[in-house]
Amino acid sequence: MELQSEWNEPSAPTAFNTLTERYPVQAPTWVVILQDFGESTAPEIPASQDDLMQFADAWDGYGSEQFLNYGRLPGICL
Repeated sequence: MELQSEWNEPSAPTAFNTLTERYPVQAPTWVVILQDFGESTAPEIPASQDDLMQFADAWDGYGSEQFLNYGRLPGICL
């Protein structure tokens, strides 16, 4: 994990701590580009066959709006 001073990332730690000691490498972030269909109907995406319970609490503390806008590119309208 890099410190906030290296890349000015607001969510990065400001100093090394027990978290950075235990997890010295930051988990990768997966960002995808989605198309906003607005009010029209988007094509159906089939349900995953994976064990979805491993992601049961992934959104706790976040809303769908924050989740969907996390990697949004500024000024890009698809």
